[in-house]
Amino acid sequence: KRGERRKNRKKKGKKKAASENGIHAGIYKLRPDINAVIHTHQAAASSVSAARQKTMVLTKKEELILGKKISTAPYALPGTKKLKKAAIEGLLKNKAVLLANHGAICIGTDLDDAFHVANTLEQACQSVVLNAFATRFDIKNPSFSLLHKTWLDQQAERQP
Repeated sequence: KRGERRKNRKKKGKKKAASENGIHAGIYKLRPDINAVIHTHQAAASSVSAARQKTMVLTKKEELILGKKISTAPYALPGTKKLKKAAIEGLLKNKAVLLANHGAICIGTDLDDAFHVANTLEQACQSVVLNAFATRFDIKNPSFSLLHKTWLDQQAERQP
């Protein structure tokens, strides 16, 4: 079944395959349990990946869905072997990896599972962002609307 799917994935037409195509192929090769790969640029996950936080603390529920440890792969240019290697290493025992300055890759047994992983990762990253905001500004009940308002207020104060 997998071999058939690979044969049917050959590109037809004039469009060039995505530069991350090698990452997808590498994941399928090393993780026979995986049938779906999603590369996302979600807001919170992209923010955490840009912060280059090495690992994320997860709740028990998040661990059940994502794996024990979500790491941020070191920065590498898109389409390079270095990025492919780093991304695949982060997915050997987990279902998501953050790519420094470049979003995330989420995997699953099927598309529904991969989307569930992506949604769970985004929620976990939202918690990271809100906790960092709360710590920085000593706020007890942080929210994204309060974060946005605080940022706008700071920008207004910087205006001449």
